[in-house]
Amino acid sequence: MVAGTAKQDVKKALVVGGQGSFVKEKLSKSLSRHGVAVSVHLSWDKRRPPSKLPKDIDLVYICTDMVGHGLSVPCMQYARDLGIPYVNGTRKWAESLERLTQAGFPLIDPATALPEIIDEVVSSRPPGTKPTGADLRAVAIAYMGDVAKAEAMLDTVYNETTGMVDVKPAPTLKPVSTIINAALPFLPASPTPAPLKDNDMTAVNAIPDNRKEAHGLNNPKQQAYLKALIKTPCLMNKELWETLQTQTQFTYCKLDPQRAATAREQLGIKVTRSNGMRYIDIELEKFLETAETIKVKYTLPEAHYEQADTTVPPMKAAPAPAAAPGAAPNPIDQLIDDMKVEAPRRTVLELLAELRYAMKEENYTEIHVTEGGIEYKRVVVETGKLAF
Repeated sequence: MVAGTAKQDVKKALVVGGQGSFVKEKLSKSLSRHGVAVSVHLSWDKRRPPSKLPKDIDLVYICTDMVGHGLSVPCMQYARDLGIPYVNGTRKWAESLERLTQAGFPLIDPATALPEIIDEVVSSRPPGTKPTGADLRAVAIAYMGDVAKAEAMLDTVYNETTGMVDVKPAPTLKPVSTIINAALPFLPASPTPAPLKDNDMTAVNAIPDNRKEAHGLNNPKQQAYLKALIKTPCLMNKELWETLQTQTQFTYCKLDPQRAATAREQLGIKVTRSNGMRYIDIELEKFLETAETIKVKYTLPEAHYEQADTTVPPMKAAPAPAAAPGAAPNPIDQLIDDMKVEAPRRTVLELLAELRYAMKEENYTEIHVTEGGIEYKRVVVETGKLAF
């Protein structure tokens, strides 16, 4: 019998982060394959963490890419203190499946669950692409229900000729199930989407859902971000959202920083900041190629822009190093205070970029920020004469 196929009692999970609709429609279904039911959900917009965990919880599942540290860190600490397993899950099924298996929650019925999981992977991948090493690894782990056994005993190979994934036991392992020796349809060939017409979304809407990858050029929302940046490449996130939020498809939505960052990358727009200035360099070839691919009219932009950076104050010069380590006041406290003033107008990525710049300027090698305080490592250069 494949590990993990034995009948199990349903375990209860506390889910931390994620939207209610995502947890209800997608995550609950995925966790049920592992014998886990969502008992309590703390939404990603919850401002304060709970004072304690709910009773009778068997698992704490953190939606790491859909939650802030202020909510997730306390819940993880509660789980550690109580000895309850916790999993840092993501929207990438291969990663979450492996982490759930490592935590003691393998698939309860691989034969039934895997075809559905594979369909999800196929629908989320761009046309014509092959499965990644992580995808193949996850298939093996799903079959065995054990990470170590999967690595040691299974041979998982993508067959380019058939477009199938062959999962075979190693020669030293007796066949544990007929499904192990079967080849699963993992990434069948898919047709190339039809080209788009000018100002016509019919072609986009006609593409099946499994061809609309989240940040791909065929995704309607991604196209809206691209069109706004094609028109004005130097838009900041706040200005970009002001041009988008009036559109019907963005009703009840918020700016998606990741989608905006991807759009800039697709257009070859690189943004850098220095001394209170914002510099935008455009890779014109990439810009024109993307604009022509989505059939958007454009005016040839300049390759370089310079403008005052109104989102962040100019960085202060680094103070002179102290004569002795620890003698000088900690400038990170001032940096955090400065960041708090502007925080409502900036994204997390922008704050991290500024912090990274400050660390380099002031010789900090590590900074760990928690609710309990800030720990850091700093390089201090001392000069002097040695007596012989």
